[in-house]
Amino acid sequence: MTMMPTVTAPRSLPLAVRIARVDGVFYHAPMSKRTTAPDYSRIAPMYDRAREWTAIRSDEVVAELVPARSDRKLRALEVGCGTGNYLKAQVENGPSSVSWTGIDSSRNMLVRAQAKLRNVRLVFGAVEALPFDDGAFDYVICRASFHHFSDKELALRELRRVIRGDGWLRIWGGHPEARRRWWVYRYFPETVAIDESRFWGADRLFETLQAAGFEVQVRTESNLRMVATKSLQERARLRDLSQLALIDEEAYATGLSSLSSEPADRVVDESGIVDLRARRLD
Repeated sequence: MTMMPTVTAPRSLPLAVRIARVDGVFYHAPMSKRTTAPDYSRIAPMYDRAREWTAIRSDEVVAELVPARSDRKLRALEVGCGTGNYLKAQVENGPSSVSWTGIDSSRNMLVRAQAKLRNVRLVFGAVEALPFDDGAFDYVICRASFHHFSDKELALRELRRVIRGDGWLRIWGGHPEARRRWWVYRYFPETVAIDESRFWGADRLFETLQAAGFEVQVRTESNLRMVATKSLQERARLRDLSQLALIDEEAYATGLSSLSSEPADRVVDESGIVDLRARRLD
């Protein structure tokens, strides 16, 4: 039986601080209120179920960095690791000479990650106050998580702090700029404004990181495809996507009804990602 990470709040620490134990190790970090993300502790089971069939490749940036760190293991961190699907793929399919750490602010997500991972350090904490030493990592990735950070400028300062000189930061994920015709926006139009308030544009990310002392590369990719309407209906009913979890019940019911009454067997859907890679210069 998988045990829930133990959480206490000792009197000797400020009220904003939480102590968490994952795999027998304690970590602490101030936990901020995240208004840009749903309650992942509640939707963790649906989140994992919806991603069981999603193939995740080994990280090509890691594969490029490993040869340059031949004297020791590459130290890598995933921020917002969720239920550990990306980390599992890296451990199973990526280079063995990598020491992986994952951090997330949802205890239930970490419990699920803990059940599927071995030889990965899991940490309960907040990106706004990462409980790691300066320059602790060669590589940090935020995979489909950056838009959830409530204080993105503070998060970027913390991410920069824990990356060693000449280390890399990668911010990867779906983005409104690259998927204007995404089925979620079509049938649940209230989600458009939610995402526009949560996501930074690629240009803002580029300029902010460049000003912070990074050499930055940004790639966007969009793809149109025909998707079975039934599969979209099933996904919408799971309500695991943060966009659907953040709209109110009336908006969700209206959108679900519209999608359920869609006469076409297949509809056009657009998927799109922004892939930012930044090397710390100092």
